[in-house]
Amino acid sequence: MRKLLALCDNYAQEYSIKFNAKKSKWLAIFSKKRRWLSSPLEHCRCQVGGTHVDRVTSFVHLGHTINTELTDKYDILHKRCTFIGQVSNVICYFPRLDADVRHKLFKSYCSSIFGCELWHLNDISATQWR
Repeated sequence: MRKLLALCDNYAQEYSIKFNAKKSKWLAIFSKKRRWLSSPLEHCRCQVGGTHVDRVTSFVHLGHTINTELTDKYDILHKRCTFIGQVSNVICYFPRLDADVRHKLFKSYCSSIFGCELWHLNDISATQWR
């Protein structure tokens, strides 16, 4: 990874590009059999443009939470809370509208769960409502 980041630094210098290390994070993902490899990486330091890049255990990319365990739990939890908030807003702010109009509002405002088709449906987070 350090070699790849060095290539990025060289490219940035050649083409007058500046990478923002504060907006960058790195995440190491291992299979269950190799998770023991994660602990030696805790002391690994990566840099872009001479600035330290933080290591994280989860990261939001394009609205989806990716974590080191490769589970959908946090992504599902976030989308579920967002859905509940959106439904509450429709009910709270539009109580006097006709049912057909509220139904259209619900469909357009509350039913977009982009990427949910990637979730593992056998994950308990997908079926358990607290």
